[in-house]
Amino acid sequence: LDQIARRGLTPIDLQANRAAEVWWKRDISLSAAGGTLKPSELERFFFTLSAMLRAGFSLPRAISFCEKQCRDFRTTRAIGTVKEELENGAPLGQAMRSAGAAFPERFISLVATGEAANQLEALATQAAMLLASETRLRRELRASLIYPAILLAMSTLVMGVIIFYLAPTLLPVFSAAGANPPKLLSFLAATSQALTA
Repeated sequence: LDQIARRGLTPIDLQANRAAEVWWKRDISLSAAGGTLKPSELERFFFTLSAMLRAGFSLPRAISFCEKQCRDFRTTRAIGTVKEELENGAPLGQAMRSAGAAFPERFISLVATGEAANQLEALATQAAMLLASETRLRRELRASLIYPAILLAMSTLVMGVIIFYLAPTLLPVFSAAGANPPKLLSFLAATSQALTA
């Protein structure tokens, strides 16, 4: 950590050296993992913590201020646990770990690294910015999924109209003319009868 700090670098991510999973085996989540605080609450916590440390407040006072600014009960309870552990002499990373699954492990590791390198304020800012970018990406992903969902719903509706209304009404026309209906129309009519049955 000292070598990294002397070079002016700030580690923001640490992972085991293993082969990356193929894309179809990776977990995709559009919401916070089970038990963790909402990303917006975590972002607000890290931004507030960073601002308070930048203003020269001590860590316990900064955490206490963060607790008072919370609007979410779970976040208030988790930060209260962190504050109690800090008052008992635990480092911030360990105090955050004691709050259970409220804080993701990657941010706990980031905070522990920031404490060890005496760069807690900078790393809290980076954590908040990372959470903000993740929230923005999640919002864009949800927005991009709306259009395909609408298309899927409309195509299902159109297919339903064709199968259950249009195909059965066209068959008598071909029967009256004494002509064989097209294979596709016969297939749609048979599908309609099967689904109705």
